[in-house]
Amino acid sequence: MNSARRWHGWDTNIKAFPPAEPVPSTLDWDIWQMQTFGHDYNKDFVNGQWRCWYDFGMGALGDWGRICWIPPTSF
Repeated sequence: MNSARRWHGWDTNIKAFPPAEPVPSTLDWDIWQMQTFGHDYNKDFVNGQWRCWYDFGMGALGDWGRICWIPPTSF
């Protein structure tokens, strides 16, 4: 558990969306974001961190809420 690779380096004080970056040529950004609010591309939206943003997922509730709710409903 003390290995640094096991811990996420997420900033819990995020107040705004990350700045725009160039879209990789291998990604169709318009298709990827589909029905979101038309955000500019940033690698933090696609490389597994999309879950942190309510526009792309459910934030921490969707990420951990389901896992935390499983034990009480399993019995």
